[in-house]
Amino acid sequence: MDILLRHIREVDIGSEELGENYHTLPLILAGDFNINFASEDGQLLINFLRVTLELQMNNDRNEPITRHGTTIDAVFSRFLSNFNSKIYVSYFSYHKPIVSVLQSTTVITDVPNNENNE
Repeated sequence: MDILLRHIREVDIGSEELGENYHTLPLILAGDFNINFASEDGQLLINFLRVTLELQMNNDRNEPITRHGTTIDAVFSRFLSNFNSKIYVSYFSYHKPIVSVLQSTTVITDVPNNENNE
């Protein structure tokens, strides 16, 4: 975790140098962390992310995500009150997918027409 802490400090310093307040922006961090969040080490990482980046874990750390009964995938977020994550069944993967939804109150109606369908 020392490497992660060093990079977080670099982001804070970079934020100050650029005159930005990145530490105040909403953030979503998701992935395969290869640490079982149901374990004591997993709880240490959860605590670290909560204290250092104000991130909250969106999925249940005790709900298994892999066929071996571990929870190594996770979704974390901060400053988003309308963000939810749920685990779904998968018959074709070692991992169950985590589907996250950010409910927006803003409706985008002016979408540019993309003639190339890109």
